[in-house]
Amino acid sequence: MKKILIYPVFFFAAITCFGQQDGIFSQYFFNPLLVNPGYAGSREMLTFVAAYKRQWVNMPNAPVIQTASLHGLINKDKIGLGLSLFNDQGGPVRFSGIISSYAYRVRFAKSALALGIQASLAQYHVNWNEITIEDQSDAAFGGNNDSRLFPDANFGVYYYSRRFYLGAATTHLLKSKLDLSGIRRDNITHLSRHYFITSGYVMAISNKVHFKPSVLMKYVEGAPFNVDLNANWLFYSRLWAGVGLRESKVSGKNEWDHQLLMIVEYHINRKFRVGYGYDMPLNGLQDYNSGSHEIMLGIDFNLNKTKEISPRYF
Repeated sequence: MKKILIYPVFFFAAITCFGQQDGIFSQYFFNPLLVNPGYAGSREMLTFVAAYKRQWVNMPNAPVIQTASLHGLINKDKIGLGLSLFNDQGGPVRFSGIISSYAYRVRFAKSALALGIQASLAQYHVNWNEITIEDQSDAAFGGNNDSRLFPDANFGVYYYSRRFYLGAATTHLLKSKLDLSGIRRDNITHLSRHYFITSGYVMAISNKVHFKPSVLMKYVEGAPFNVDLNANWLFYSRLWAGVGLRESKVSGKNEWDHQLLMIVEYHINRKFRVGYGYDMPLNGLQDYNSGSHEIMLGIDFNLNKTKEISPRYF
């Protein structure tokens, strides 16, 4: 099994601290529950979404992320409930868990406002056998495997109508301590809060073509600010195709890193949809990897046999 040679201090900081600790999906607007608990139940059907992302192909030990979520409405469509599983594997580090979602919805004539919360239980696991340690006396790297279970919580607000949405959310409210190998380092060993603002709007270009610009702004404590700008077109109420640009502020510099995003989603019928996304770095990383790939599957179950809104834009 391939091992990693890395300096202890750098590795410890990289896996526990001031970086972006949550996986980023370019197709977040096809499943906003990934970034906002207020979205639970907003499709007004029982919805299942699974996603897989392989980052930085050809780069050794690059992250691989899987998620699956199920959410729907109860109590006369006032309450949304959801359950999600996630697994984020990068080299010797695995971050996985389960998330329960609750959203209370206030309806207006042609729109709704939802307040959502999430409670989760996650495991942070490090396999030290995957690492070649330069300083064998460093106590932070004792043992063969190290795992920690910890609770967490998220909160979000989500306003939407048929053609517009605006959301704000924050994750890791508890800022849970990881405390690996029994060595407590309060300044770095915790999950940092992530802050999200999302918005999108759909306009009709013709009877057969619709245009949806959208934006995701993300800030993590101690990490650079980044923003996704997306432009998507819907053709014949079946095929979404779009491009985007991910801009990330370079820490300590008046510079930005860039990634080009390309996304398609096809509605096989009113129940099934599949999507594909490709991220291409436009910086020095492009010399070391061939981009990131993600695949998504969505299924909508109209259990109450009510009249479906078609097409659904988000």
